[in-house]
Amino acid sequence: MKHTVKLQIENLGKSFFYRWIFSGISARWQTGDVVGITGRNGAGKSTLLKIIAGIFAPSRGTVSIQLDGKELYPDRLHPHLGFVAPYLHLYTELTPWEHLRLAARLRGVAFEPEVAEKWLDHFAIAAVAHRPLATFSSGMLQRFRLVLALVHRPPLLCLDEPGATLDHQGSKQLQAAIQQCASQSLILIASNDPADLVHCTHTLAIEQYHSGAQIDPLSA
Repeated sequence: MKHTVKLQIENLGKSFFYRWIFSGISARWQTGDVVGITGRNGAGKSTLLKIIAGIFAPSRGTVSIQLDGKELYPDRLHPHLGFVAPYLHLYTELTPWEHLRLAARLRGVAFEPEVAEKWLDHFAIAAVAHRPLATFSSGMLQRFRLVLALVHRPPLLCLDEPGATLDHQGSKQLQAAIQQCASQSLILIASNDPADLVHCTHTLAIEQYHSGAQIDPLSA
């Protein structure tokens, strides 16, 4: 079943240690959009994705996510979100199949073996899917993170440096996956790698929202 997601950001800002990382971001995106979020290291790309995903709270402004016309609050977002990042923790004592079954239980969604098999095969790790993740290389682990994000058909995908540690073949697999999911999902990609951003329909250059202004701690 295809779901429609609408994401609205209004005057969004985030500060750390009394200094603004970014402020004043407003945007509207929806299913079918592939959004590239670009900017130098430390400009706030990952932070913005974490706010959208409900991991961080904004310092100002609002994030509104609607699923099929109904507001989707952060505590209900997990079953509908796929999040990929090279820093995403995995339970490496588990095999991919065990990890995928655990993730389905934690998300409160049905585990679909045929969909899992499809994505494991797509990212060329089906043949080793019964080995502990502790035996995987960094590139193989990143491929599995992508499988983990896609297996429950999420209508919202947040991809933070998704091509990190991938070889040429892995990068091609990633681009093919983005193409396959683009019509069914809203995809946000935080990256400066042109290979990650090939299929973007929109771009947000986060540095244009960076002032570096300090906050008076007495008024915070």
